[in-house]
Amino acid sequence: MAYLVTYNMQGGNNWNNVGPFLTGVQMPNPANPYAPMYQVADIVCLQECGTPPQADSRILRTAANANGNLSTIDYRSVPMFWLEWGVGNNRCSLAMITRYNVNNFRVVPMVGHGALRQLLGVEISVGNFGLNWFYTTHMPSGNHGFAASCAFDVIANSGQIGASWVIAGDWNCSPQEFMAPPGGRAWGPPAAPAIQPVHAGRATHQGGNNLDFAVSNKIPLHFTVIQPMSSDHSAVWFSF
Repeated sequence: MAYLVTYNMQGGNNWNNVGPFLTGVQMPNPANPYAPMYQVADIVCLQECGTPPQADSRILRTAANANGNLSTIDYRSVPMFWLEWGVGNNRCSLAMITRYNVNNFRVVPMVGHGALRQLLGVEISVGNFGLNWFYTTHMPSGNHGFAASCAFDVIANSGQIGASWVIAGDWNCSPQEFMAPPGGRAWGPPAAPAIQPVHAGRATHQGGNNLDFAVSNKIPLHFTVIQPMSSDHSAVWFSF
């Protein structure tokens, strides 16, 4: 079994929360509440991660991207891919961290909304599932319907996310809103894949909304647990 966690860091001052993802986070144990249970993330999807951490990291390579730098970083001896985003302060940068060997990585622009935050993804081989793309996303805030339509457009119409994929992050809309994007958009063949969000079923943001979840077109995901954090979003864990 592998674990994926998504976490919006509220601007990047919460790297102390990220390190334990890679070493083991104590979780509730439904089988025995008196016995500690630890989960270690194999894939970490980060949003609003600001600048790379000054400690425990070493930048290996940086390349210019259309909207900022895309860097490969050694973070606690684990590969991290960091996409700069945010004029002046990098507040809304994205990052992917994974224990798996990375075959490739890329950014996918938003269809029809080129100025919005892109998807950042890594291609890795995961057990019996073979090669898959895993992405972190941070859809635009302020209008849940617009966020849902942007999510539909990039998944259904970009043609760039790959044949088998998982996308996790802060969608800035609920799973129900995600499934009902406005403007005549509809999930399901022939125009779009038939997918269902995997989510916690309760609020993941301190404002009371369920915004942080995952979607996959082939790998069966399972919601594991919500982990409260020192930012406005909780970390949300999934297994597969």
